[in-house]
Amino acid sequence: MNNKIVGSILLGASGPVATIGTAGAQIAYALVLSGFYAGNMTVAIPPGPQQASPHWIVVASTIVLLISGSHFLFLTDRSK
Repeated sequence: MNNKIVGSILLGASGPVATIGTAGAQIAYALVLSGFYAGNMTVAIPPGPQQASPHWIVVASTIVLLISGSHFLFLTDRSK
């Protein structure tokens, strides 16, 4: 498989990963935040809502896809 094709696939995959991951992180944050506020009405103290969002995983995976995609896309073909 050509390096340019691999780079294009990786760069193209970074957009849906960022979109779906951000939506999933916001849903997870909303669920934990609702649990936090519902838990404040009982005796048990839940963890804080700032610990809810896994958004850093989305950012890290998007950056890895962008960097590796750019590397493969702009890599010179030395097999010729």
